Amino acid sequence: MNGDYATQARLEFSEFNIESLLNTAARAWPHRAVGARSTVTIAGPLAHPEQLRGDARLQTLAVTLAGVHLASDGPVHAILANSRVTLDRST
Repeated sequence: MNGDYATQARLEFSEFNIESLLNTAARAWPHRAVGARSTVTIAGPLAHPEQLRGDARLQTLAVTLAGVHLASDGPVHAILANSRVTLDRST
């Protein structure tokens, strides 16, 4: 295989634990997180992760960062674009 590894993926989970993704993104922070009934999409060249685009819809989100527990009071929508993740309330 060679090239940019152009990718399009859609994943649907009945229960999705995002702890390993957070560990990869921020190794210095002790944390854990769980989302349930989730849909995640991602597209772009795997050879250039900064160009990846994605979307995640989590029915629930609970996170513990540095000993502080945070939980959504409803669905959460996350968008990956330009090497940044933006969170907003899903409707």
